Amino acid sequence: GRAYSDAFTAQGGNPPYTWSETTNNLSSYGLTLNNDGSITGTPTNIGVVRFTVEVKDSGSPQQTVTFSTTIVVYEEILAALSWSTAMEADSSGNLYVALTSNYNTKIATNAGGSWSDTLVTYKHVVSDVRRDGSGTLHLLTYDFRGHRLYHWWLESGNWKSEFICVARLEDKRNFRLAAGGSEVAVFYKEIDRPGVHCRRKSNNWQEETVDGSVSQTDRIAADCDSNGNPYVAYMNSTTKDVVLATYNGTAWQTETPWSGHAVENCFDMRLDSNNTPHIVQGYDGKIYHIWFDGSDWQNEQIRETSFDELSVAPVPTSLSAAGVSVLFNDTSGDCEVRHAYKNGSGWQVETIRAPGNAWMFYIYGAHDGTDLWTVWAEGGADFTIKVSQRDSATGTWSSPTTIFTHAGDVIMGGRATVDANGRPHAACVKVVSFQAVLAWAERTGANTWTIENADDPSNPAYDPGLEIDERVMAAVVTDDDTRHIVFFDHNNDGRLMHLYRKSGATSWSANVVDSDASDIQLLSACKEGDDLRVAYQRENRDTNKTELCYAKYDAANDSWSVEVLGEVSASCLAFLIVGSTPHIALGEGNNIYHLWYDGSDWQEETVVSGATDNVTAVAIAADSSSNLYVAYKLDNSQDPVKLTTKPSGGSWSTSEDVPGIGNSPLWEGGICLHLFVVGGKVVVLARLDGGRARSVAKSGSTWGNAVVLQRGGFTAASDGTNIHIFFARDVSASLGRTGGCYYPWQP
Repeated sequence: GRAYSDAFTAQGGNPPYTWSETTNNLSSYGLTLNNDGSITGTPTNIGVVRFTVEVKDSGSPQQTVTFSTTIVVYEEILAALSWSTAMEADSSGNLYVALTSNYNTKIATNAGGSWSDTLVTYKHVVSDVRRDGSGTLHLLTYDFRGHRLYHWWLESGNWKSEFICVARLEDKRNFRLAAGGSEVAVFYKEIDRPGVHCRRKSNNWQEETVDGSVSQTDRIAADCDSNGNPYVAYMNSTTKDVVLATYNGTAWQTETPWSGHAVENCFDMRLDSNNTPHIVQGYDGKIYHIWFDGSDWQNEQIRETSFDELSVAPVPTSLSAAGVSVLFNDTSGDCEVRHAYKNGSGWQVETIRAPGNAWMFYIYGAHDGTDLWTVWAEGGADFTIKVSQRDSATGTWSSPTTIFTHAGDVIMGGRATVDANGRPHAACVKVVSFQAVLAWAERTGANTWTIENADDPSNPAYDPGLEIDERVMAAVVTDDDTRHIVFFDHNNDGRLMHLYRKSGATSWSANVVDSDASDIQLLSACKEGDDLRVAYQRENRDTNKTELCYAKYDAANDSWSVEVLGEVSASCLAFLIVGSTPHIALGEGNNIYHLWYDGSDWQEETVVSGATDNVTAVAIAADSSSNLYVAYKLDNSQDPVKLTTKPSGGSWSTSEDVPGIGNSPLWEGGICLHLFVVGGKVVVLARLDGGRARSVAKSGSTWGNAVVLQRGGFTAASDGTNIHIFFARDVSASLGRTGGCYYPWQP
């Protein structure tokens, strides 16, 4: 295990506070809650630690608060990707690059004459690094486990920190740092909470509402002028207006530099040396520059091209007459890192990096007083952080220097399953040398995983044309110990593919399940003894009809047969085999249907009719008495997950609310809704409420309390005793993710 450190915080009462655990559950996992609220230790087991905390203040009479919470201790199958970068120069011209590697914040600097990196903190994502008027460097990080923002500053060679606030965030570009003069300010837009908000250090980090009318924004950018006055620019996604807000010493004032131009992918704002704000954004396939000329707002086109990353860097007017440079990735051909600057002939563009078979993202720039530098994350054979320097005398860019490398492969998600012995497996989408391949992960012991590629050049199943969507994939281990992966290949005009490796075989084989499918959005697979069964919804290539299909794999003859069950237009699908009877639950509009094969023909019945909104996710399970259960989520975010039951030989019950899971939309549809019967309990798992996974179990007619599990998308399978959870440890795709984590959960 790796050393763990976290801490609780309290407000109100009379500090200092004294913390204690009343359940003594942490010790069994090698963890300790200390009197100061910190949790430390090196985990000795994996799983979900449920414990109760008591905190007391120092007042008289003394106040006491008790609450229960959880910690998920997991195994990491593969390390996380390094994604997030930001750059700033100190007053001596040394460069500091803030980066996130394996969800740990690091700083790389050339202050010692060569590039080196140091760890700042564990399990935080960094947003920005900025310098104030005195030359002090500041960082903004986000602890996504506790949803906490922290301010860091460099003092005498060491990084100091302070807690700012709790905030529900999902995108690195929706929480930003500004520094200038003697001020440090933080701006953010929370999930499912209207308004752009600010907290200033000079105001003791108290929250101020900059603009309460904003219900959704795609981007936030911030800066401070030389007097310490904060500026924030953002996109109001409802009105499609670019808004700039400034603080005049007593209140926030907003203006609209550009109306009716929705941001496409990219947005940034910085102030030049004259304190003039410059906004650069993508719109209609073009990069635009928006600035204030002293009397009114102006805008101009910088370049028309394909791109999905840009940033603005303040520079001397000798480099760019605009007072700012723009760094961006040009994706119109091979991905290139480019620099745009303005001279008497208008905006000019020069290439910094054109590697060919690689991808560049998170591009930032900083001027060290003499030269302009840029930093970017690059995906090629490895994932690297690179920098390049522009010589002010010659105008040429240096060859890129790699300052950080994440070597090896990265798992980007997958599907869970268990074998007949209860051992967990997962089919994964793995990035190898920046190419996606299908892989199989198998837990062979404590913290020990075997990972093999199912479609790489060394295996007969390899096809370089495979385009894999992890959401349309299934993993099954049949009773003969054969590993199966079923997935939709978007290339070759679309086809449903099957990869498999029989027990004892050293390589994977492949065959086509359905070559008539031009598109598949819903898919689920189950075993029936040694054979495999697949239920899916396809677009028929020949008829353009949307059809529900049932495919059967005959292992003895290595052959597939496909049966069309009818035309449908479903939004979600779940599949289960009880004994030898297949059961399909189908969400279509505001109805849920149940289809099953009775031995001679397919039968159909309505489970839910005329729900208050469309069904967006559905899951199905059965107990040992063949009683059926269906859990589902409606599109209306105010409705919780619901459960309905059909006793063997009976009818479907009136739906009941699942307590503690709901009141928020599902993420990515039915991927993150699971239903199991474990140890006589009906267990619902769902990723809701801004990305947190929750579980609640029903024993008899009584629901237990909801348990908060990990943050991030997940996939799960059950062996009848434990639920085996694989998850993408992410805040959001915008902050990077990995699907390479696992833990067992016993409700």
